[in-house]
Amino acid sequence: MAWYGTWHGGASCTSPADAPRELFTSLAAAADALRERYASNGRTRCTFRTVDPSGRVVEVAHVYTPCVDETSELHLYASPDPMACDYPARRVYFGPRGGIRVEGC
Repeated sequence: MAWYGTWHGGASCTSPADAPRELFTSLAAAADALRERYASNGRTRCTFRTVDPSGRVVEVAHVYTPCVDETSELHLYASPDPMACDYPARRVYFGPRGGIRVEGC
């Protein structure tokens, strides 16, 4: 199942609720993305796949993510359309010992 997410937290990563969403092919892919962004520490580029409200990938960007810290998280939605689904179904975040946790919202 595909998931559509927004990234929150860190020094400047907070997204508004109606921001374009990113595509993640699974919950594991979302967890891997959060882990990769944190581990990159702004030294290597991370991939972002932004989708339009129909779910079509409109941009693939490879960017540095220096502002990811242990308060960063991904909010995942079942729909790519912010107007159709405004409350996240899952939250992907760092646990107290640095592991990745996924919980229902």
